[in-house]
Amino acid sequence: MNNLTYRTRKQDFEWASGFYLSQDLPKDWDDMEEDKLFSTLEQLAWQPLENWDGASIWEEIENLAYSVRIYINKEK
Repeated sequence: MNNLTYRTRKQDFEWASGFYLSQDLPKDWDDMEEDKLFSTLEQLAWQPLENWDGASIWEEIENLAYSVRIYINKEK
């Protein structure tokens, strides 16, 4: 994802988070310290993920965001 802008990566992550979280991320999520962000992800986790740690939720969101961006770029 090195060729993607920060804005695109952020938008992709926010989009993908909707598949794993019960609420939107806070507006300042990308400025949070890692431990605060992971704690926030744990608090917002969709019910099937409610016992997951924040780092694992982050990884799932990141993987989906990355995979979809690859797909979109291939279709272009």
